[in-house]
Amino acid sequence: MTKEQIMAFVRLLATMTATCLTMLGISMDADTLYIVFGMAVTVAAMVWAWWKNNNLTDAAQQAQEFLALLKSGDLDRDVEEI
Repeated sequence: MTKEQIMAFVRLLATMTATCLTMLGISMDADTLYIVFGMAVTVAAMVWAWWKNNNLTDAAQQAQEFLALLKSGDLDRDVEEI
């Protein structure tokens, strides 16, 4: 998905939510919901990027060490040491 597609979906979701809330008797501005949904998408993207770019598990840390060995060309070390 492109950034434009995601933002179009957020606008649609905000408008639909505002319409549903209005039908239930709750007055809510679609622009306010758009901002809230946009912030939620931004926070989710930031958390996902942080998770993807950090080696949090032992397996990920071992894989990073092995990748560093491959890139350096220093494969004389026994893989089991990692």
